[in-house]
Amino acid sequence: MISPPEIKTILEHTVPDAPELKSAPTRSRLPEQTAIDLGLALAIFLLAVGYLCLFRRYTFIEPDEGIILQGAQRILRGEVLYRDFFSFFTPGSYYFVALIFKIFGSSI
Repeated sequence: MISPPEIKTILEHTVPDAPELKSAPTRSRLPEQTAIDLGLALAIFLLAVGYLCLFRRYTFIEPDEGIILQGAQRILRGEVLYRDFFSFFTPGSYYFVALIFKIFGSSI
């Protein structure tokens, strides 16, 4: 049977020290790469805006801001969108107008 001091000696000689882990070298972004990235992002943005401008006169829902105003009033009365009333508009528009109504009031 091997004694614990012998096991320690065996392990010290057979297990190599772990190499130190070095972090990967950081690569700084070149100004040319940043300019290319910004140019590409701007081109995609302008292309998307140009495409959407073709459809600015068309809508699937009647563009009536009264729907948003009425929904914001209902939210201020405690009703919950999509539970107490339904709309095809996104909830952010209702909650944003409700916040404006809460701060400034709902009448001019």
